Amino acid sequence: MRFITASFLIVIFSCAKYQVNANGDWCYEGNDCGPSHWAGDCKTGKSQSPIDLNSTLARNRADRKTLRLDDEYFKFYDNFFILNNGHSIQIQLKDTARSDCLMDGAGLKGSYIFAQMHFHWGSNSNVGSEHTVDGKHYPMELHLVHYSDKYDTLVSALQDSNRRAVAVLGIFFEITERDNPAIQSIVNEIPKVREPEHTLVAKPAQGRLNLTALLPRNLELWRYEGSLTTPSCAEKVVWSVFRHPIGISEKQLNEFRSAKDSHGKPLVNNFRPTLALARRVVKYINVDQLLRKTDDPSNEIEDDPDASESTTIDQHDTDSHGHGIDHENDETHTHSGEDNSIDSNKDSGAQRISTPLLSILLCIFLCCSASQISKILQH
Repeated sequence: MRFITASFLIVIFSCAKYQVNANGDWCYEGNDCGPSHWAGDCKTGKSQSPIDLNSTLARNRADRKTLRLDDEYFKFYDNFFILNNGHSIQIQLKDTARSDCLMDGAGLKGSYIFAQMHFHWGSNSNVGSEHTVDGKHYPMELHLVHYSDKYDTLVSALQDSNRRAVAVLGIFFEITERDNPAIQSIVNEIPKVREPEHTLVAKPAQGRLNLTALLPRNLELWRYEGSLTTPSCAEKVVWSVFRHPIGISEKQLNEFRSAKDSHGKPLVNNFRPTLALARRVVKYINVDQLLRKTDDPSNEIEDDPDASESTTIDQHDTDSHGHGIDHENDETHTHSGEDNSIDSNKDSGAQRISTPLLSILLCIFLCCSASQISKILQH
């Protein structure tokens, strides 16, 4: 009984500590809340993001691909939702993280629904992006977050075991002398959400928001399987990071830097350091066409017959910089569960006591998981 009670208290304490980290008490720069203190998959995962995209390591693909977007993607939106969640500036087309925008092609398996987009930037223009290219940071990186149309919501997608449940398009920014009109409608609204946790429907005074205008003209990209870059760092993401950046002026970037984080400090340097590539493979994909789905006569989708299963990651070693080194053989790694059975030789009264307690512990675990997932939409 004492052992069970002690275990009960330990689990409650551990769960509470985990919830604090997963529910928003995390930061990018700090001795007690920075990336080195992030819990869960952030600490123990083997397929974490971001990574350094080393152009000499990317596997070339000779075939050309077409990225297809439905008509909703090409629309100009007068109204959208903008949020300062204390960690980034986030944009949604609806008051929930979903939309009518659908994407497929470019080597993706199945179709994906646009949920939200958010930005990562630095205190100066030498840093800011989460992914790096040959060790180089860009001053800003945009993430367009999508989830598979097999799911009702982004939350349900992240709760599944599918390692390709979420698809994120990563877009780099480089400094230009002129303002970029494609993001001006967002820049116009940042002064209204400088303080964190404010949501509003934006009605831009200049220009309108168009998602396709945020894509670079040259659509060559890197593709790899990874994770969310904020807690919970769930390893359910297929990343497509475009090789070529789009523009942003220092004036526009300074508007992002004027926002405050969840601790009331300047919201800058909101990027996670790069992680080791480990056993993964980075593929280079030449996307030579961007089409409306209605204009594509083939109307074919590359389906994913194994969507409910985890993807086998190619066997690699890593060098001192965390970059992958190919080997000929692949391995599939499995994890064995722990034996939680009750010893039949134990006192029957102890069994009667432990059963409800185990149920309570299970409920606590589920509550922790649900709490973790509930914050994903805000990060």
